[in-house]
Amino acid sequence: MENDGPLAFVCRTGNRSAQGGMQAIRAGRSSVYSVAGGLEAWEAVGLPVVLPGSESAENNGDRVADAVREG
Repeated sequence: MENDGPLAFVCRTGNRSAQGGMQAIRAGRSSVYSVAGGLEAWEAVGLPVVLPGSESAENNGDRVADAVREG
């Protein structure tokens, strides 16, 4: 398998992304990362979230909450 650089996994709570990361490692990937605590933890510490089609993370609060519920 060709490694094209770092590979990051993110899900809502971090559980599925950790599983995906482990599968990638078993498949021979290196430089694999999973966001601990997922998107919920990312947002909880105030890190920016930019949704597809938006130019910035500002004023996305309601849309982010909806997207997190769908995931």
